[in-house]
Amino acid sequence: MSYVPKYILKRMFPKEKCLKLVKHEGKDVIVLAMVNVISPIAVPDGPINLGPVKLPDEVEKYLKIAINGVQIPVTPQIFANDVSLWYEGKKHTANSILKESSAAGLNIPVGGILALMINKAIVPAALNSALVNGAEIEVQVDVALNNPVSVAHKAILNVGGNFDPANPL
Repeated sequence: MSYVPKYILKRMFPKEKCLKLVKHEGKDVIVLAMVNVISPIAVPDGPINLGPVKLPDEVEKYLKIAINGVQIPVTPQIFANDVSLWYEGKKHTANSILKESSAAGLNIPVGGILALMINKAIVPAALNSALVNGAEIEVQVDVALNNPVSVAHKAILNVGGNFDPANPL
């Protein structure tokens, strides 16, 4: 499992502004924004070859998301419909990335901001009382691919307003 030092996490996920519960297209969504502080991220041109990894069909094997220790369900349907990535105002879904190559050729420079959006409707009801303005929330994302990564970070939840795709922080 890859380890990210805490001082890097603090720069990647500014505690006071990286986590929001906002409206987008009439729905409540949770947005976790990340500032790329390590090195440029290049997405290769053309279709993405995942080899033996079967996404979205076996997403449960590869992706875990937890809020305050409560697992957020990530099924193929949820992965396709309720989770998205945003960069420079453009939405990328599992289908758009894997089937339409929407992220092909993207370069996310140091300082670029990538946002993970989760439809709040998939969040277990047990978390509703914790999702209030100013609450300290821990979000953990585990990705189990060739180089597994686990990132857990506490942030202050900002509630209200609308998602701004051009400025997710």
